[in-house]
Amino acid sequence: MLIVDEIIEKLKDILSADGKNGKVFDKDVANSLDLSQANFATMKNRGKIPFSNIPNSSSGWSDAVSNVPMVLYEFYGDKKILEEPYDIVKRFVDFNLNRAKKRNWNHLFKSGKYYDYILDTGFQWGEWLETGSVMANEAFKAIFTPDEEVATAWFYQTTKQLSEMAKILGAVEDYDKYGKIASEIKRSYQIEFLKDGKVNSDRQCRYVRPVAMGLVDANEAKQIVKDLNELCIKNNYKIGTGFLT
Repeated sequence: MLIVDEIIEKLKDILSADGKNGKVFDKDVANSLDLSQANFATMKNRGKIPFSNIPNSSSGWSDAVSNVPMVLYEFYGDKKILEEPYDIVKRFVDFNLNRAKKRNWNHLFKSGKYYDYILDTGFQWGEWLETGSVMANEAFKAIFTPDEEVATAWFYQTTKQLSEMAKILGAVEDYDKYGKIASEIKRSYQIEFLKDGKVNSDRQCRYVRPVAMGLVDANEAKQIVKDLNELCIKNNYKIGTGFLT
């Protein structure tokens, strides 16, 4: 496995190939990884990833900020449950909107308006503890190439929930604004991660997420569920998902 210094040099080669910034410095690599220069320096000096210094903004986990209140509201019907976290959820969605406009170093050449809604920056724990995966390898990989499918799906989920909160609380402008943003994220997800409405993967979680989160229409969902069933049979009826599905 490559050591941290070797990975950093490879990242510099990739960034310099972009041809926009000329000479590439450590600060440029830190920015491309969405790490502070202090955390990046710690990682480089120690030759290992400073996981304890990584911001707690990983998709699927941080999205509890909207998911938990919505579940509680569905049970109790008390609007106060949504009023307290509402502004926090808005700030979190806006934070992810800004993150999505950036590009992971591995996707610098991707273009198109739709990619402004693909969340591929910041540290993402991803599916986590997926059957057959090695935790240490997955955590290390997440620093440099976060799982943008997981992140984008949860980005959509929370944005959609924010729009629903706004409707319940009578915030008409926010309901319209974030509803439209959620639609853009959904369309972008379909373009980037599906082909003609179908999933092409041997990972069960990739089939569960678009169906459970409403990222596909009813007919597409039926086909994806059918394909998932076949994948489960092929896996001797063993569960192959991780934490987030």
